[in-house]
Amino acid sequence: MRLLIIVLFVFFNINFLYAQENYNLNKRFRIIRKFDNLLSSDNKEYIFYIDASYLFSPEGKLIYSNNIYTAQKFLENDSNNMVYSGIIKSSTPPENYVYMLLHKRLYDYISKNKSSYIDKLMETDLQTFYDNIREYIYKEEIYTGNFKYIRFLNKTKYKYYTGKD
Repeated sequence: MRLLIIVLFVFFNINFLYAQENYNLNKRFRIIRKFDNLLSSDNKEYIFYIDASYLFSPEGKLIYSNNIYTAQKFLENDSNNMVYSGIIKSSTPPENYVYMLLHKRLYDYISKNKSSYIDKLMETDLQTFYDNIREYIYKEEIYTGNFKYIRFLNKTKYKYYTGKD
């Protein structure tokens, strides 16, 4: 009886084991996330709370869909392939993909600078610091789409929006 229940459970939920192929990429994807473990060039850690909106370009929709399709096809042939299962897990739903894009750009920007420079700018002119990061991300992220807005939140607003610490 237990085996029958397990088989039925797996049968009805098999479509959730793999990424969906029918994501609507024509809409804006909004993420409100905490970005931590961002290290400066001298290894000081920084944490940011960000609210961002992303829109895929026509080429970006094709790139995203092809990457997911290719990963799924490889997994059908070799279900133990950790690389392709990692691609699917980190890129689906599309909000995860947007999070990874933003995290990479933040990491690139922060890791190029020393903590003394970052701390000084954060203390003296926080808005300019945020504007510099925003401009860097807008300029760098042109391959699969673009960010419509990037807002830096404080911890209180982040908790208000997400309910998380």
